[in-house]
Amino acid sequence: MAGALGAALIGLHGLGFRWDPLGLVERRLRSAEARTSVASADAAARRFEVESAAAQVRRLDELHQQTVAVVRTTARAATQARSAHDAETPLDPDRVARLAGHDRECAASLPPSAEPPRLTLPEAAATPCVLELLPAAPTLADLEVAYVERGARLVACENARASAVETLTAERALQDRWRGETDARRKPAIWPW
Repeated sequence: MAGALGAALIGLHGLGFRWDPLGLVERRLRSAEARTSVASADAAARRFEVESAAAQVRRLDELHQQTVAVVRTTARAATQARSAHDAETPLDPDRVARLAGHDRECAASLPPSAEPPRLTLPEAAATPCVLELLPAAPTLADLEVAYVERGARLVACENARASAVETLTAERALQDRWRGETDARRKPAIWPW
């Protein structure tokens, strides 16, 4: 009798019939699928982080190259201004006062700040912008040099701001992409009890 019952169970098992009154096989399967889903989402997040970090390095390199080019151009322009035929011509006192007022206004303004919560913010983005000021008794050359150097500093500040905005934008895109792929893989949990 026991042999016949065993043979019948083996035969039924071979035909695809399973006897699992507690549903253990299904629970194990769901648990394995959940672990696979979590591991897949984690791997996707790491991949997105690596891609975003590489893109950020490329953008920072471009900004650095632009800053280097501006510094070189500024040095040439400052040299030309100091050697111009009218370099020692004194500026009108009213003009000096007006320019000094503008200098104080610019120096008092706060630097832009944008710190994304997760990606690394480039150091230059958190550095305050320092603009050149005219000396006490400025000449025309001093004015030209100050404004050429101020232009270079403004380009550097704009690059720092752009890198901060780019970091934040990249982080948001990274999070949206990760959420999209994670939500697509997520399945509702069905509990057997």
